[in-house]
Amino acid sequence: MASARPRPTTLADIAADTGLSLSTVSRVLNRRKLHERLSAETTARVRAAAARLGYQPHLGAQALATRRSRTIGIAVHLPGSDEAPVLAGAYLGEIAGRAEVFFRSRDHDLLFLNAADAARLPERCAAKFRGGQIDGVLAAGNTPAATLRRLEREGIPAVAVDYPGPADAGSHVGLDNRGAVALVLDHLAALGHRRIAFLGRRGPGVHGDAAVRRRAFAEGIARRGLAASAPFADWPEPGIEGDEAAGAWAAQRIASLPHRRRPTALLAMSDETAFDLQRRLAGAGVDCPRDLSLAAFENGPAARLAAPALTVVDHNLRAITERACAVLLDRIERRHAGLRAAPPIREKVAGTLVVRESTGPAPRD
Repeated sequence: MASARPRPTTLADIAADTGLSLSTVSRVLNRRKLHERLSAETTARVRAAAARLGYQPHLGAQALATRRSRTIGIAVHLPGSDEAPVLAGAYLGEIAGRAEVFFRSRDHDLLFLNAADAARLPERCAAKFRGGQIDGVLAAGNTPAATLRRLEREGIPAVAVDYPGPADAGSHVGLDNRGAVALVLDHLAALGHRRIAFLGRRGPGVHGDAAVRRRAFAEGIARRGLAASAPFADWPEPGIEGDEAAGAWAAQRIASLPHRRRPTALLAMSDETAFDLQRRLAGAGVDCPRDLSLAAFENGPAARLAAPALTVVDHNLRAITERACAVLLDRIERRHAGLRAAPPIREKVAGTLVVRESTGPAPRD
């Protein structure tokens, strides 16, 4: 005869083991209302007994009891990525990874939401939220302002991480792009550079940060008396698609200009663009940093693998992601505690300038 399957441990078993009431045990393990008011000793006794007796919570019943799923919906927006795996890149992969670590340590799971159809995403989020499948939404990447506004109107706790759009939309945490551009311009100006270029593509398939950085660059060089550099702020010309194509265009353009008309320094939208440009310039006989100093945004593998290694503004993506997660969790907790929703949180995190060998003194004309 087959042995009987062991009976699963119940809340009543834990209550009997600890000598506490069933309601107290339930408040601890199901995180019922006011569970945080229990003493640390009581909470520790219940959790220790649950672990010793092998208690496994019934997640569906737990969600019904607490009216929360302890699941965060993560929507990754990436222009033109209908067929591409959105988490294949280091940038979005880091956001997702940091978010997973943050929420896992707080007993929450992540549910990835299909964001390829941006127009339908708010509706999909609302359906998941109303159905009790998610408690809130972490929006990553090139999040449209309309998405944040719709989620806010629906009463769904939502925060955009590394948000590049209009400041008056929902709650968001992102890079201080203007401050980051200023860090690079101050560094290059101190090295004597006066002809400085900005290399970043334009168009619908480009992250919203590009437009902000381009405007900050043009304003920054004008403020520093470098107005003669203004034409370089529009690199590359419209219609150039892809970082590799932008790098190829800039390398050809720089090599074709007379020395006195070349930029002596260049700030690239990403380290990958700068890496490709550096390689192509070397093939054209343009030395970095002797003939052209290169700096870029982000601090990924390309920046460290470049020869010479690239000076960059570190995005501080970890700090941005963790802060966005903390803001979202606070909004969720306030909602479940029956508190009034907090005003939208709109924060900018400072970048960090990492000086490496790709920037040096401006060459003499």
